[in-house]
Amino acid sequence: MKKWLWSLVLILSVFVGVYLARVPLSLWAIKHFIPLNELQVSCLDWRLSGFNRIHITKACVQTDAFNAQLFDAQLSMRQVNIEKADIQLLPPKKSNATQPQRLALPLDITRPKTHIAKLSVSGEPLPKPLVVSISESELNQFVIAGDIDAEVTLQPERIAANIDLNGEYLSALLPPQIQALSGTSQLEFDGLAMDAELELETLVALEQAECKGTVAYIGALSGRYDLATQQGKVALAEPISAKSALDCLTSEYSKLLPTTWQVHLPREITISADSIATDLLEVTGKDKPLQLEVNELAVDLTEPFVNGDIRLEFFDDKWGAHTLSGALSARPNFVNMSGEITTDLQKLTLQDVIAENLELNSRFKISGNPTELITIEAQPSIFSTQLSTSGLVIDNPSLTLDLHAQLDVPKLKSGHLLHRVLPEGMSFAITLDSKLQNLSVENVTAKQSALSGRVVLEPTHDFDINLNLTSAQIQQQSYKLNEFAQTLHWQGSVATGEIFSTLSGNTKVAEVNLAELSLKNVSIDSKGQQSRGLMASHVINIDGVKALLEHQYSSLKHPAQIHVPTQQLTQLQPYIDAFLPNLNITHGNFYAVVEGDLSTRIFTLDGGIQNGSALFNERLIQNAVIDVSGLLSSANIQLKPTTLSVEELRAGVIVQAITGQLFSEAGVAKLKDINVQVFAGNVGIDEVSLVSTPQVVQVSLDKLSLDLIAASGHDAGVELRGLISGKLPVQVSSSGVRIDSGHIYNVGEGLLKVENNASINALKEQQPSLQTVIGVLDELTIEQLSSGVNLSEDGWLDLDVKITGINKLQQQPVNFNYTHSENVFTLLRALRLSDEITREVENALNKEER
Repeated sequence: MKKWLWSLVLILSVFVGVYLARVPLSLWAIKHFIPLNELQVSCLDWRLSGFNRIHITKACVQTDAFNAQLFDAQLSMRQVNIEKADIQLLPPKKSNATQPQRLALPLDITRPKTHIAKLSVSGEPLPKPLVVSISESELNQFVIAGDIDAEVTLQPERIAANIDLNGEYLSALLPPQIQALSGTSQLEFDGLAMDAELELETLVALEQAECKGTVAYIGALSGRYDLATQQGKVALAEPISAKSALDCLTSEYSKLLPTTWQVHLPREITISADSIATDLLEVTGKDKPLQLEVNELAVDLTEPFVNGDIRLEFFDDKWGAHTLSGALSARPNFVNMSGEITTDLQKLTLQDVIAENLELNSRFKISGNPTELITIEAQPSIFSTQLSTSGLVIDNPSLTLDLHAQLDVPKLKSGHLLHRVLPEGMSFAITLDSKLQNLSVENVTAKQSALSGRVVLEPTHDFDINLNLTSAQIQQQSYKLNEFAQTLHWQGSVATGEIFSTLSGNTKVAEVNLAELSLKNVSIDSKGQQSRGLMASHVINIDGVKALLEHQYSSLKHPAQIHVPTQQLTQLQPYIDAFLPNLNITHGNFYAVVEGDLSTRIFTLDGGIQNGSALFNERLIQNAVIDVSGLLSSANIQLKPTTLSVEELRAGVIVQAITGQLFSEAGVAKLKDINVQVFAGNVGIDEVSLVSTPQVVQVSLDKLSLDLIAASGHDAGVELRGLISGKLPVQVSSSGVRIDSGHIYNVGEGLLKVENNASINALKEQQPSLQTVIGVLDELTIEQLSSGVNLSEDGWLDLDVKITGINKLQQQPVNFNYTHSENVFTLLRALRLSDEITREVENALNKEER
């Protein structure tokens, strides 16, 4: 009996000792049966709350993935109730990846159902603790409620979950661009693949600078992701709807693009751990006819990287139809796109530019870093049946360009302009070739014109421009240019500060037809420098006539100088023919210097003619000399007094030593103190105005030789000796020259002698009674001679001659009145046909031909 009692006491003592040491013994057992690298229990406090019930006051568990603490847990054979559990997620440790395996969950083990009243999960990637409750309604079927509502079902080879996507907690996990998300998701996982089916209502906001937009999707989404191949498929049941507000574009251009879009994707989208790919992506505008197609789109998520073929079609009533097709590849620091753009527009109206039937075709390539440097290549060809702007109309213009450009993005974003014209950060090389069939602006028209050239802007802000312009004909009301060709070379720098550049060019015109003048073989070679202003010089050659034009241009003044070096007068003959077709230059030189300001139109003139000889209506002018100096303006002309001299004028009679003073008065050019030697005497004119308005010129005759006058007549056998003087009021007008009431008289004694004159002899024979009277004229000493002089505009000269004298042989005083009428134009014309003038004319013409 005692032995049995002592045995019972010993057994009870062991049970009491085990119970009192339950915590350390439990920890020892856990550590002994569970590997330390999978699970560690650092604290455990429990007690028996019944015959088959355990109450755990606190338990601490650590794994590589989390730290967990359990409070107030009741464990029985049928139910595990946990009042509170805290789980702290730990950053994952790096480990060698293993091949995924199909799930084989040990769910056939009989265990109690679990209920957690409050489970708090915290740590990355959660932004804040996730608080839920978990109830196991049926074995391996869990209901989760709280911050997330879900149902999870566990099977030996599958885990299935239904998740409600509504709620604030899930919204906080989403990127800020997703403004709204609702719906449900059904997930299944078998260890090898994840299957998902979602019913979504989502709204995504996109914002880049001032370009804003929203993307909405309402519909079903399904997908499958294979862990073994790291690839999956996603399918959308409905198109994605998008809206945009493109405030980053001007209102003129933002109106062209749709505000509502739809994105169509094929039935399946291929996804992997590092990429997304689709055979086709279509974007269509709902309120504008725009369609974008992207074929074979691939997005690499590791770089990331986008690759695909793009086709964009757009139509607008104002801007016409446009098509863009090409290939695109892009990553964050590099974009490469190439393709072709075509545009077809019946009529384009842009501000004051109107283009009819506009066609554009261009190949292009864009590559580079969008944040640093972008390279653009393009070869556009533009054609229109008619282009008009600001009074300029061009028929059938065509333009071909070859563009190579570089854009320095940071400098472009600075917004700085080079001289308020070119954006800093832009460099390019443009080769252009254009055809302009017919061009008209205001009263100017051009036919068969062409413009070609090359424009280069270096990154250093140096520029080089070469242009070639040709036109078959340029015409205005007052002039016409035939076969016009012009070249221009302009190079310099547009860096900040002053613009320094040099210019050179050449202009050639086969023929310039003015109202009364035709210029041929015109060539102008130009050079210039530009800094604050423009300094330029032009060497002008017009069919052998050379001149130099130099001018400077600034905002304040425009001084200019035209220098015509000494050249032969005969080179001016083609231009003189236009104004004086009967004037034939035979010899001489000329020069001129014109200097002034083009803005004020006030110029000084220095020029002259040396040794000038010419034939004018069979009148021969020899050795004319004049130097002209004066001031020219739009109001009048002011000439400094200068001497005009002509050695000889042969006009039937020989006129020599012609001199006069050229000057201006009240803007009218005049000649004064004109003196001429003719018939061994002098003819003087006080003043004559070189204008076409009618005027009266007083001509004085001084001691002209009567014998020379008589010798120039056509009556043989009449001899006159003596000198005459007189006054002739000559009326000059556009209709001709006339003399009214002129008067001549003798100076000293004269002599009239008639000997074997055919007219006088015939008269004596016809009337013998007059022989005595007529005989006193055989040799008459003239004591006084006077005559009135009248000359009509058609050349008829009327002389009313009165002679008083004596026939010394007969000692017979004589009073003789005589009226004479003759056309002096006819007389002079006959005199000009004499052998002497004919010989001079021939010599002059022979010199000209040589």
